[in-house]
Amino acid sequence: MYAELMFKIPEESMEFQMASWGNRYWATLHDIREALRQHTKYGVSSAATIDKIQNLMDEINPLMEEL
Repeated sequence: MYAELMFKIPEESMEFQMASWGNRYWATLHDIREALRQHTKYGVSSAATIDKIQNLMDEINPLMEEL
């Protein structure tokens, strides 16, 4: 399989940057999700904070699965 993306630079330089750095963005989001999971798994935070973190993870997880 072969894919080619074309951008009109400088007009589409932001789009080019987002496309070429996509793996970095995904990896960063994965690291954030993992850090949040550590708080809930090991009880590092209070129960109220863990509930808030779990709500965030409930929003993040489906987004990452869509990618």
